[in-house]
Amino acid sequence: MADARPDLQEHYGRPGLLAAITSALAACARGDDASAGDLLSRVDEFHPGGRAATGELERLALPREGERVLDLGCGIGGPARRLRRLVGPTGAVAGVDAVGEYCRAARALSAISAGGADIAFVKADVATLDLPGLRFDLAWSQQAQMNVPDKEAWAAAVARHLRPGGRYACYETFAGPSGDRTYPVPWARNAAASHLVAPDAWLAALAGAGLRAREWVDATATTIAWLDQAVAEQRALAAAGDPAAGLSVRLLLGPDAAQMSRNLRANLAGGSLRAFMGVFERRD
Repeated sequence: MADARPDLQEHYGRPGLLAAITSALAACARGDDASAGDLLSRVDEFHPGGRAATGELERLALPREGERVLDLGCGIGGPARRLRRLVGPTGAVAGVDAVGEYCRAARALSAISAGGADIAFVKADVATLDLPGLRFDLAWSQQAQMNVPDKEAWAAAVARHLRPGGRYACYETFAGPSGDRTYPVPWARNAAASHLVAPDAWLAALAGAGLRAREWVDATATTIAWLDQAVAEQRALAAAGDPAAGLSVRLLLGPDAAQMSRNLRANLAGGSLRAFMGVFERRD
């Protein structure tokens, strides 16, 4: 069967990704589960802000023990594994991503992670997703919708998978009010592959699907600070000869990863991009 989104397979689907990650982890193994989790988070939370951004979105969304969570655009599963630990043994987590290589890596990494073996990872286009009979307490996305041309279809997919009163938490990047954007950026190599909208258009799409805003926070300045911190940490590791420097977004995005991050920062600082975090509730 042909991939629903060959453009995403081409941009993100790097053959041998899992082997590259496990090899890099082995090169800097430090012998305890906590260190292994910290090291893995350098690549399995490859959105801007990494683990810190996931923690901030968690603070806004308040996932609770026993809840069912759906991670949309789950990548290789870092946030899904964190959410699985938060919802505990009575909860459940499913992850969805259109990129087959990401789903394969997510399953393998979850199988060897504490408490992550029972996460269900589904290869699918979120915009057309339909999981029969399944309803979730919390839907979740981080830096995913910029790859989705049809925002209304995404919003409708979120709404139909949430129970009445369920929540949707997102951390996303949008078109800003000023200036031309510089490419490549992490989600696109050129403007034609980038499906940006202004924040108001995103809010309108969600409202049209019956999702009411509970939280809406401008995270642009915070995202810039996170990017600066990540660059400083990466340079320090490289200067020290620490093999953990090999665990970076380069594994997922290829040799242009550093340029993508620099362009992202410049676009955010120049006003041509903005970042927001939000929590929305499905109306009955």
